[in-house]
Amino acid sequence: PLFGSMQPIEHRAPKASQMDEWGLGDLYVDRRGKVAVVSVTGMLVFRGGVLGWCFGCCDTWALAGAFYDLATDETIETVVVVFDTPGGDTYGIDAVVDAMRRVAARKLLVGVVVARCYSGGVWLFGQCTQRFVSRLAGIGAIGVFSVLEDSSGLYEEMGVKRILVASTELKGINIPGIGISEVQIAAEGSPVMALHRRFIEDLTLGTGQDEGTVEGWAESPNLIGSEAVDAGMAHGVSTLEGVLEQVLAA
Repeated sequence: PLFGSMQPIEHRAPKASQMDEWGLGDLYVDRRGKVAVVSVTGMLVFRGGVLGWCFGCCDTWALAGAFYDLATDETIETVVVVFDTPGGDTYGIDAVVDAMRRVAARKLLVGVVVARCYSGGVWLFGQCTQRFVSRLAGIGAIGVFSVLEDSSGLYEEMGVKRILVASTELKGINIPGIGISEVQIAAEGSPVMALHRRFIEDLTLGTGQDEGTVEGWAESPNLIGSEAVDAGMAHGVSTLEGVLEQVLAA
């Protein structure tokens, strides 16, 4: 059955990670002998669960659990990560990065961008010790953003006046019908920049490039195929089939 492996953890073989109690991480892993192929496809979402997976999303919480388990799986020598993602939530990314580093410390961790790898996808791609992109694959959009929506004018047109009563000016941001102050905008920018700095730090550590180079990636347009190799984001151009042929033959 499609969801036959998703039993509570006490009914399955013991896992190294307790993060993924329903075994959702198994949905992202295909084991081929001593090689595990992990799919990072679709929008990155935090705790998307089965429903998110059914709609083509990638649950970062379950994905982290899968990597933690692979890090301690003695039957696996190489992990190939397949990327086709537009990015998504920052929530859960930290756990995935930590889990991928644990894999990379013990095994060969290879990343392959087969179609697109943007934003949060690059954050994860950068943790792979060997990185490849297909000839027409797109990669880039490094950075973090947040959207605030001020719909107070629309509510006024409808004759509705909403009044916010809050303990501080920073409470109640982004509530429909409530205006957004400059103080609130500035406050929202602080975590955005903090996350961006963490993004750059993780890419710098994962890729071995200097911080100036990585910041340059963030300021540059999206790259295609060999452009990513020239910029130092990837080690070479290859298809997924080409990478698998090499690692399976090793």
